[in-house]
Amino acid sequence: MDNFIFEPMHFLMERRMFLGIKAKAQNDPDLINYSKYDILWFVGIILSFLGVFLLMFRSKHITIVCLSLIYSIIWLFVLFIFNPLTYVSLVLCLFVWITYMFSGKVSSKKDDSTYFVRKKNNW
Repeated sequence: MDNFIFEPMHFLMERRMFLGIKAKAQNDPDLINYSKYDILWFVGIILSFLGVFLLMFRSKHITIVCLSLIYSIIWLFVLFIFNPLTYVSLVLCLFVWITYMFSGKVSSKKDDSTYFVRKKNNW
């Protein structure tokens, strides 16, 4: 459990700390908005994660499954690789939720009837 939860969180904490020290050492003029960027980045990360999680269970269509896989890989890059002061997490959040809205579950009469036949045969 330590390796899967606490180590990545510790990495993020140290990375944010060192970026803050770097910004203070360089007298970054955008230092006042530093906490706003942190909050926007964190909200984008959380909403993107929630959207990808819900998108995985939204539909079993191959394009939705592939998109959720691609979005989850991009999410990991946004979380661990990209600079956390950027708006990349909000852009990812926007793409994930647009995909979620337009990926409504489309079921046909044939799909419903085969589901009930399979269900009846399993009883």
